[in-house]
Amino acid sequence: MGFLKLIEIENFKSYKGRQIIGPFRRFTAIIGPNGSGSSSEYKINNRVVQLSEYSEELEKLGILIKARNFLVFQEQMKAKRKEAELRQVQSQAHGLQMRLKYSQSDLEQTKTRHLALNLQEKSKLESELANFGPRINDIKRIIQGREREMKDLKEKMNQVEDEVFEEFCREIGVRNIREFEEEKVKRQNEIAKKRLEFENQKTRLGIQLDFERNQLREDQEKVLMWEQGVRKDEAEIEKLKK
Repeated sequence: MGFLKLIEIENFKSYKGRQIIGPFRRFTAIIGPNGSGSSSEYKINNRVVQLSEYSEELEKLGILIKARNFLVFQEQMKAKRKEAELRQVQSQAHGLQMRLKYSQSDLEQTKTRHLALNLQEKSKLESELANFGPRINDIKRIIQGREREMKDLKEKMNQVEDEVFEEFCREIGVRNIREFEEEKVKRQNEIAKKRLEFENQKTRLGIQLDFERNQLREDQEKVLMWEQGVRKDEAEIEKLKK
């Protein structure tokens, strides 16, 4: 709010026409009683308002127009304005402080909540891991027991086989039927290997034979062409002799 330099009135009270009062010095405004006030017109920022609104805006600045006579100095108005601005800034600062406090509180609550969840999840995983250890050991013991059972069963089966094929193994000169089967498998593998080598050699020879046949055919065609050329030349020579 600036200080009052001058007053411009038109047909106001005893002032007829357009009149200028001032310029003023040191005073922001001089306001006094005006009879019943029925002919007064109040404006705020060039907007005509009622006395109640006008009075309310002045009271916000600490000016009580209900006093019988009052005088408002420019420096006093500046001080009032500064106080109002200070209160506004303080209110804004208080609001920011409250928002900051709320944000910090919310952040701490979020951290605490997440920390509690993480600790809970960690405790759950550790508990599950602790339970897995004994279970894994139990499974290992079960597997080892089944391996021993399978080994014992295999030995019993070998004993039965030895008893059944004892005479046969003695006749063919092997210690047991398993040795015979191993030799048999070995011979079968060797036979399969030799058969594969034979098939590969046969394929290579077949390819070579086809190549030689093609070469022979081409050579025969060339010889035929040469013979035809010779016979043609001989015929030409005979014609020339006649």
